[in-house]
Amino acid sequence: MSSSEAPNRPSSRKIRPSASLASYFSLHTARELSALAESDLNDFDRIELWLFEGKSTACKVLRELQKCTGLSRRIFFYLAVGVFYMMLLSSNSMAAVANFLSIIYPLFLTVKHLMDPEFERGPQIVFWVIYALYTQYALAHPHKFVLALEPALFFYLWCPATQGAKALYTRMFAPLLEMFVQEKFSPDLWVQVFPWLARILYGARMMEWSYLTRRFTPEQIVELKKCLRRAKGSSSDLSSRCGSSTSSTATAILTKTPIETSRRRRRCPKKQSDF
Repeated sequence: MSSSEAPNRPSSRKIRPSASLASYFSLHTARELSALAESDLNDFDRIELWLFEGKSTACKVLRELQKCTGLSRRIFFYLAVGVFYMMLLSSNSMAAVANFLSIIYPLFLTVKHLMDPEFERGPQIVFWVIYALYTQYALAHPHKFVLALEPALFFYLWCPATQGAKALYTRMFAPLLEMFVQEKFSPDLWVQVFPWLARILYGARMMEWSYLTRRFTPEQIVELKKCLRRAKGSSSDLSSRCGSSTSSTATAILTKTPIETSRRRRRCPKKQSDF
């Protein structure tokens, strides 16, 4: 009996692990399928929420169509999606659209995490975003960079001690994201903006004074003037170069003076005029 039972033991040992593995994989497969189904339902709920409570231009158009025709806006939405899908199938631009969406969606998530103060990996994302933008620009326009300065710029953006990526984000990208993504305005943040960026955005050659009056409320403009006065008075908090250049640029913007006047005031900060 011992000889007959001996070959049966290893066979029983092989059957039990296979059964346990099958139950394990079936259980995890069921969990994954349920999670996928739940995520699909959540996506559908987001679409419904966007259709009926969204404030974008597309939602307004769908709302007007529903009022004019009496049909549900879901019909027009899914009809537009179907037409767009058929257009992609019939044309050769599907790969380009897919690549475009694969870039825009991660960029949107990155911007969303950048603007979230509770996100733990915010400084790391700031570093990699600034580093990637600089690298792509350097590859696209290599003739605009001096080879001797490129290693220094890479080191400035890479080294944590210099906080180059954080400074560039604070003084260049944060005000833009706050204004155009969150549609908010922080005068304290705009005092720290690079002067050349302020000239590009609100310079006399790029945009008129009416843009400021349309974009900002009178209370926000008053707050900006107060911050500029504080920036003029507190030279110890801000460096003289940054404070004079930023104040002169914003003063030139708010008083509708040309860019050349702001350059003269930057050279002679004592001659800056008050509001």
